[in-house]
Amino acid sequence: MMQLLQRIGYSLCLTLLGIHSSIGQTSDKPNIVYIYADDLGYGELGVYGQQKIKTPNLDKMAQDGIR
Repeated sequence: MMQLLQRIGYSLCLTLLGIHSSIGQTSDKPNIVYIYADDLGYGELGVYGQQKIKTPNLDKMAQDGIR
């Protein structure tokens, strides 16, 4: 019985700590996307002036974010 009460107490403490830590967080964190590609240079993307290789999705992401 004592072990059950201890487990309930530990669970309650962890839950309250989790709730407390999430209350103070702001949602102004930036979204960061890392794209790793083999043998791809920045000059090979349409957003940097490449005409032969079409990269519409990457171009759209670059328009809305930082290059």
